[in-house]
Amino acid sequence: MQYEYYFCARSTSQLIEYLKSRRISYKTYAEASYLHQVVFRLKSGTRNVDSYINDLEKLGITPATVSAAFSKAELAAATYLMLIPKKQCVEITNTEDACQSACDWITSVGVEKSGHEEQIGLFRIRRIPSQKNKTAFWCEETGWSYIFTDRRVYDLAKNNSLKGVMFQNVLLKDGTISTEIFQLISEITLPRKAVKLGYGEVKSLCPICGREQYYINDAYQLNLDLSCLSEECDLLVTEKMFGEGIAYPIYIISKKFYRLLQDADLCGGLRVVPVVECHDD
Repeated sequence: MQYEYYFCARSTSQLIEYLKSRRISYKTYAEASYLHQVVFRLKSGTRNVDSYINDLEKLGITPATVSAAFSKAELAAATYLMLIPKKQCVEITNTEDACQSACDWITSVGVEKSGHEEQIGLFRIRRIPSQKNKTAFWCEETGWSYIFTDRRVYDLAKNNSLKGVMFQNVLLKDGTISTEIFQLISEITLPRKAVKLGYGEVKSLCPICGREQYYINDAYQLNLDLSCLSEECDLLVTEKMFGEGIAYPIYIISKKFYRLLQDADLCGGLRVVPVVECHDD
């Protein structure tokens, strides 16, 4: 695994001179006529990367956005992987009708927020995403609480008898049921005790019900005790315990499911992260 540190900061002569002196590649652009930005990346394993990060902190540069990258060998060795769609391009038009909110509140600045919601009906989408590329997974515009797939994944799951993988119908703009887009759901929800915490989560409490919720970043790896599973499944979800604002589950696919997606060349719009298996002592 490698960590990638993405920086986006105000362009100053001091910062530019530092990047040039360390031979760090960068790009500049103007966010506005008076505000110039500089963007650059560092990777763990690069010589002196820790020293560079410390120097940038001393220069007052905004902390980096950190993500994790995994080798093909690391991905191939994983028994289970977190499934995260990269592109958010399905617009749900009936969220208020299809979901029932349990914890609504108004923030101090008057913004209405919802912490926990349950789906009670079929989703209606404004348009069908294009299926002309390798992207076969989508989520709604506000996050990835709900994941959608197209006919290619539907057929893949059915033809290979994947366990725990289910699909729910999706309504089109005119109210008819789509034969091309489906909502991906799992038969198996992991109990909360299966999720082992303490690996970078930031805890918060719902101001209405008091339930714990955890914010995670792009460098996060899910640690699971899978001994609670009576049999192997190809799709699992955690409880809705992650995210900021609306709580969402993490979707987890098996090695078999991932390999089938690879063989079908359907991983173009997908990010997968190996799950770390752990056990209670």
